[in-house]
Amino acid sequence: MRRLTSLALALALALGVTLAFAGGAAGIKSSTTVHRFIAFNGKSLAPTLKVTKRGRGYCWVGSIADGRADAWRCFLGNSILDPCFSKGKLSKPFVVCPIAPWSRRVTVLVLTKPIPLAEGNATNSSSTEPWGIVTANGKHCLAFTGATGVIGGRYIRYGCQEGGVLLGEPGRHTPVWTIFYAARNSSRQIRVGITDAWS
Repeated sequence: MRRLTSLALALALALGVTLAFAGGAAGIKSSTTVHRFIAFNGKSLAPTLKVTKRGRGYCWVGSIADGRADAWRCFLGNSILDPCFSKGKLSKPFVVCPIAPWSRRVTVLVLTKPIPLAEGNATNSSSTEPWGIVTANGKHCLAFTGATGVIGGRYIRYGCQEGGVLLGEPGRHTPVWTIFYAARNSSRQIRVGITDAWS
């Protein structure tokens, strides 16, 4: 661990960025925990979830936030819900739309049109970018699904609930993934560890 930390610090100095870890070097997790959001238990809603809203709408394309084949981009009135999850790729009468991957609260969207299977995402691969990320500096961040901007040559990819943004794609070359973080109204980039990632 000491050698890994020394190498990380040397890399940071070479790149001219700052590394941020949770609780100092001793508090670094040994690896990033990758979660898969579970919406269903058999044909029923997963018992861990709590329905806080119901509505009628439809899905028209695969999710932009999550590359899973069972994830969709849907309309509820004039609002876009992304991602919403179907039972596999089957055309069920409803989809489940979580507020965030770490939240139990979901919207159940009763479908007014069949799921457009031909427009869905092609893969369930774990190599797709995470939908939600928790960083070692305590940020809970969700993927943007619309146009964003650029900071220091890196695209803004995630917005963090506690403020700030994540830039570029997660680096997966070490057991603990990393990504660049910029605080609100700041162009300074900090490479932070990723403790948890959701798809």
